[in-house]
Amino acid sequence: MTHRRSPPAPDSGATLADERGENTRHTCKLHRRGAGAADDAGARDTPPKPHDVSATRSRGAAPIKPVDKSKLSREELDRLDVATHRQIVSHDPHDANWIAFTAAEAPWVPMSVDPAMQRHFAARESIIGLASKQDAKVLHEWITKSEEHVHTWVVRGILESEKRAAHFRALGRGWIFVQLSSQQGVHTGKHDSTHPARKITRFKWWFEGVERVLRNRQDEFPAMRIAPDEVSKWTTGYVHGAELIFVLRGMVATVSLMARVKLRADYHREHVWASTDEVQQAVEAREPTDAERVALAKKAEALAAKKKAKRERQRARKAEEVAARGVELELSERERAEGEKAATAFEELLAEMKM
Repeated sequence: MTHRRSPPAPDSGATLADERGENTRHTCKLHRRGAGAADDAGARDTPPKPHDVSATRSRGAAPIKPVDKSKLSREELDRLDVATHRQIVSHDPHDANWIAFTAAEAPWVPMSVDPAMQRHFAARESIIGLASKQDAKVLHEWITKSEEHVHTWVVRGILESEKRAAHFRALGRGWIFVQLSSQQGVHTGKHDSTHPARKITRFKWWFEGVERVLRNRQDEFPAMRIAPDEVSKWTTGYVHGAELIFVLRGMVATVSLMARVKLRADYHREHVWASTDEVQQAVEAREPTDAERVALAKKAEALAAKKKAKRERQRARKAEEVAARGVELELSERERAEGEKAATAFEELLAEMKM
C-alpha cells in the first residue's frame, strides 16, 4: 500500500501518543502482489478461516420485513441494521459468519495468522525506543506499515470470492472498524494496547453502515480528526465501488486512525472485486478531488433521499390499500348482518302465517 501522509519533522519529538496531527487522514492503495510491503512473504491470497462465532450468530437469517424506521428507537434501528446486513451475507458460499457487524460479536484474530504482520508488531517496543530518541520519522513509517498490514489482511478476506465481494458491496456505504489489543501485561494493570510496555498480539474487525456511524459515533469524530465540514467525504463522498474506509483503534492513545483504501486496477485480486463493468470503471478511474468528493456526497445524499421518499410513498400506498380493504370488509360484514337480519324476519313472518 502507498500511504499519503507527510511525516512529522525529525526533531519534533513525536511519541506514539502524539505523532498524528492533521495527517491522520490519508489515502492508501492496494498494490499488485509483490509491489506493496504488506503483500510480502507470509501473506496469502486466501486468508485463514475466521474464528467460529456460530455461538453468537446463527448461519443465515430470516427475511427482514419492511418497517417504519421513524417509529423506532436508536437501539431498535441498530438491531434492524445488523439484521439487514446479516441477511445480505447469509448466503456466502464459504462462511456466512465471515464478517461481524458489532464489536461484541467480532472474534479476536491473533497476529500469528500472518507471519509478516506478527514480526512487524513484535518490533513495536524497539520502534518506540527509537522514537523517544527524536527519530519520529521511524515511528511514523512504522505506524503506516502497521495500517497496511491490517488493512491488507481484511481486504484479502473480503476478496475471498466474487460473491463475497459482491455481498460486501451490497452492504452499502460504511466503515470497517479495527480494534488492536494485547493479552499481555494484565497483572500490571496496563490493559491499554497503546501503552509502550504492551505488545499488540491480536485484533478484531467489524463493519458498521454509514447510517449507524452517523447515529452513534459523531462524538468520536474529534478523535478521528474529522472536522464537521469533512464528515460527508468519509460517509457519502468516497467511491463506493473502489474505496474502503478503515478506522484503526488501539494504536495511538486517544486517536483513531482513519484511512481511505483504494483498490488499484493492477492489484492481483482486482478481478475478484471488479466483477461488473460499473465496478471496473470505478477502480480504473482516478482518485476524486476534494471538490468532486463533495459533489459525490451530494449526489449520494440526493439518491438516498429519493429512495427514502419512494419507500414512504410505498408505505402510504400500502396503508391506503389496507384501509380500503378494511372499509370493504366492514361493508361486507354490514351487508352480511343485514342479510341475516332480513332472513330472520322472513322466517318469523312465515311462522306467523302458519299459525
